[in-house]
Amino acid sequence: MTVLEFSSYSIEAQYQMLKRKGVFLMTRSTQFAWVVLFAFEGFYVEVAQAQCNGKIKFIRGFTDIRGLNPYLSQINITPIIND
Repeated sequence: MTVLEFSSYSIEAQYQMLKRKGVFLMTRSTQFAWVVLFAFEGFYVEVAQAQCNGKIKFIRGFTDIRGLNPYLSQINITPIIND
């Protein structure tokens, strides 16, 4: 499946596919939402959920690695460097 095909499904269908086949990578927080990053069939997917009620605000698939920039500062590479 391509990111374009994935994006053509409803939000509910996208969420169900991620629950079944997505690989959780990490979570970040914004002022109003938790954004969960998944790997899915060769691309990345973000799921934003409102912090106040947990409702899904958006699901966004992407292939450009620049989309990972908000997550990079959260990765602890100390164990790798200290070996």
